[in-house]
Amino acid sequence: METKSAKITLGYYKQGDDFMFHLQKTGDPIKASLAHAEQMTEVADHLQKIAKVLSKVPKDKINVYADTHHIGIEAPSKVIDLINKQNLAELDDEEYQVYNL
Repeated sequence: METKSAKITLGYYKQGDDFMFHLQKTGDPIKASLAHAEQMTEVADHLQKIAKVLSKVPKDKINVYADTHHIGIEAPSKVIDLINKQNLAELDDEEYQVYNL
């Protein structure tokens, strides 16, 4: 079975940096908190959409790799193509340390 890799980019970097971005933009700690919460909701939604696609694949056909600022996944080509088509991840041809689940 042919596989492909993709990198998952979430709209989140570091909690303090991201909160400060919203605080500087709004100038209001309440508005910044709400904006930061909305950002977290979008990140959670993104991951839930990926999980929904992956739930249809046997776990032994999925490999993940991650580091401080990167999450990657290797899975059957048709699955990666679907995730890519839904703009949930970008195709990736780099090699990383893989963790089999």
